[in-house]
Formats: sequence, structure tokens, C-alpha cells
Amino acid sequence: MRIGVAAGARKRCGVGDFARALASAYPLDVEVLWLDHPAADTRAAWRGIARSADGLDVVHVHYEYGLFRTVKPYRNRYAAYVDRLSPPVVVTLHGPLPKLEPRWRSGRRGVADLLRDLAYLPFFARWERIMHRGVAHWIVHGRSLSDQMEPVVGAARSTYLPHPIPEVAQRWRPGTGERLVMVTPGFVKAHKGYHELARVLAADRSWSWIIAGGPQDRTDEEYLQDLREVLIARGVGDRVRVTDYLDRPDMEATLCGAAIAVFPYAEVTGSGSVAWAIGCGVPVVTTDLPEFRSVRSRGAGIELLPVEAPDRWSEIIHRLWREPARLDELAQKNREYAAANGYDRCALAHSEIFARVTHGAGT
Repeated sequence: MRIGVAAGARKRCGVGDFARALASAYPLDVEVLWLDHPAADTRAAWRGIARSADGLDVVHVHYEYGLFRTVKPYRNRYAAYVDRLSPPVVVTLHGPLPKLEPRWRSGRRGVADLLRDLAYLPFFARWERIMHRGVAHWIVHGRSLSDQMEPVVGAARSTYLPHPIPEVAQRWRPGTGERLVMVTPGFVKAHKGYHELARVLAADRSWSWIIAGGPQDRTDEEYLQDLREVLIARGVGDRVRVTDYLDRPDMEATLCGAAIAVFPYAEVTGSGSVAWAIGCGVPVVTTDLPEFRSVRSRGAGIELLPVEAPDRWSEIIHRLWREPARLDELAQKNREYAAANGYDRCALAHSEIFARVTHGAGT
């Protein structure tokens, strides 16, 4: 079977890393061809580049907003690309397709807003159907996103596969010392709740925090600058280190050198950063969001922080740190979860979906 893969081509791109790791784990009877991106970022260019997939058995599109950007009518590169692809299309959603809604719902009622709404009027009622047509099957790696997709495309055309856990070269071991060292890996982004964690821990001097990553774009850079100012204002700037982007060995060493991995996210549909921490067997603490709760219910070693009561976070984190037996239990659960949920298992499920859509099933 010959499949074409379209994914983000940025050097520092979590979705691109995911796509490459997944492709390398496909069974031997799956041949992968990487589909180029057009030089010009226009609908016509995306339609043109789609012709390179003619003759393949399946095209696997890794959808992320950063790849196709706007989904607005008349400027929708994603729809133009998918509509032109001739083989069956399987899409992995790495985040929800942005909604198309009238601007008056957000309080915007200027002349330009009214004209925009008038132009988009034919699309509002059937937007989801238009955006999802042309796709034989959808794959999602987050439970909450799966719950959103099934009513739209139907259970037969949507598959939930938990985010796979990468293989690692380094493993967490119980540490010693008087200071609680926390680590949060991944790109620094506003939805990840760093400000809230800094606020609730500012009054306690027993911890230090490694933010193992850096900004991905200009918006992230502005967010990080604001975060640094907040940390300094709260008197904890000397206890928080931002590493910037780390290569794989350094990231694993940083994860394994901490007491716990903390993810204070405000929202999430799936997280490669959490998967990496689980792979290293690090005890994980996350906010009590549906996706993290789902991974925990499947056996991962995760301690949950109540979203509605951030003032309790410091107490929960410190109680966990002072219970070595509980830390060891979480670490063991993560090692077991990683062994049962690797990329090889996920890749096999993908190949089975590809086989079904080439024969007309799952559409």
C-alpha cells in the first residue's frame, strides 16, 4: 500500500515530529511518500500540489491550524486541497477545526463585520458538513475531540486512538534533595496555564521549576515575555528556568532529572508533551481536564489538580512530593502504560484504517 502523508514541515513542529515517528512505525507493507507543500500559500497552489498524490492508495493529512491557517470561505486552503485529492483521504485532527460563526455573536457589529457575515451567510448553517466532506475517515488522539467529532461525521467515520507514547533512551528514577524540582516540557503557549501555576506557588520557597521548551512563534514570544515579567514581579524569577528548545537527549535528561512533570493546562485536546513525560516514566501532575482524566482512566500515572480550585494545587503537589511510595507508583504506572501504548500499536491501527478506506469501508 502506498500512502501520501501531508504534515507540518517546520523544523520545530510537534505535529511534524509525530507524523515522522508514526510513519517510521508503519508495517513493512505500507510505503510512505511525503507530500510537498506548495511554494505559494494560496488555494490554487494547494489544489495544484494535490495532483502529486494521484495514483496513491491513500492520503493521510495531519490537520493543524498552523499548516492550513484560515478555514474561512473563499480563502480555505484546507478544503481546496482535500477536494482536489483523488485517493481516499484520512485526516488526523491535532486540534479542532475552527468554527465559522457570525461576528455579531461576539459583539462585533461594524459595517465590515456585517458585510463579512452577509458574504458568509450561505455557509453558516452547513459549515461543518462542507468542512468534513471529502474525508473517508477521521482519527483523533483526544477523547474530548472524539466526542465532538462523532455527532458530526458519525461513529463509523471517526476513530479515537489515544496519543501514542514515544520510545525513550532515559528513564526517571527517584531523586533526592530538599528542593522540589518540577518540569513542564513543550512549547510555551498561553493555553498551558503557566501564569496560574506561578501564582499559586509564589508563596512557597521550596520549589524550582524548569520550563523545558520555548516559544514557537511571535505570539508565544510575547506570552513568554509577559510570563517572565510576572515571575519577577512575584519574586520567583530566580527559581524558574526556561531552557528554550531542547533536542531529544537533552529533553529526556531534563525530564528524568526532575521530581515530577507538571502540566497546568487550561485546555487540551491531546498532548505530545505529556506523552513524552509518560514515556520517560516521570510521575505526572495535570489539571483535571477530560483528556487527562481519560488517559489516567486508561492506566497512566497521573495526579489531577482541580481546575476550579487552583489554591489547592500547591498543597497537592507538595503532598505528592513527600510521598515517595506514591511517586514510585505513578512512575510504574507510566512505564506500564508506555509499554502498552507505543507508536507501533498506533501505526498498526492506522494501517488497518487505510486498508478499510481503500476498499470503501469506513466512509
